[in-house]
Amino acid sequence: MFLRIAIFALSLLAWAPDFQAQSQMVPMKLRPEARGPAVSQPVASPQCQSGVVYDDGMAENGITFDVSMLDMVQRFDGVGGLRVDQICICWTRLPGLADIDFDLVFYRADGPGGQPGTFIASFPATAAGVPLFPDVGLFGIDLASFDLILPPGDIYVGAFWMARSFDNMFLCTDEDGGGVQPIFASGDLGLNWSDVRLVDPSLDALMIRGDFTDPALASFEIPTLETLGLLTLALLLGAAALWRLRS
Repeated sequence: MFLRIAIFALSLLAWAPDFQAQSQMVPMKLRPEARGPAVSQPVASPQCQSGVVYDDGMAENGITFDVSMLDMVQRFDGVGGLRVDQICICWTRLPGLADIDFDLVFYRADGPGGQPGTFIASFPATAAGVPLFPDVGLFGIDLASFDLILPPGDIYVGAFWMARSFDNMFLCTDEDGGGVQPIFASGDLGLNWSDVRLVDPSLDALMIRGDFTDPALASFEIPTLETLGLLTLALLLGAAALWRLRS
């Protein structure tokens, strides 16, 4: 979070044109056609399959924007109040850099019209060895140790990265999964947001997934056989000691 604020303060004047272009942000895609032939590839691993998944497991395309710094987020419905265990995010690329440093970002859906609003948190991450398109890689970020419990309501989850420094990197997109999730992009650290679907109607979902747990349920431990065995042994020892005392 502090890094994002520092970058914003130092670079405000340098990328002022990006502010002015927010309402006219144009996506850069790997395949220019809206819905091309069935050439999609399965993601590299089944991470986050048991969590919240809006894509169909097949990446038809990839997307980025020509801005200095880019936030791209997707809405996760009904996850407010839950603890974040893991977020999985899919990357693909053109020839060039194979690794990308980015921040995993969370925003409340309390902006105008339900768009991203209040910034919640960010976590630095790296995707190493991103595959060349049409292959893709699904990278899991373990957040269980941070004990991040989301505020009430719907939440936007996504990535922030230096888009022009990593201009060969793209977030994977699902264009024929049938579901339609709100997706927004910002070139000014979330001060202004563009509805990505207004400029790219072919987009159904970003391939961003999440594992969440209810903190109330997570704190309740169901006794295992080992636990029950220790309790039984303790009771037996206590009973034996009581019998010896009485005898």
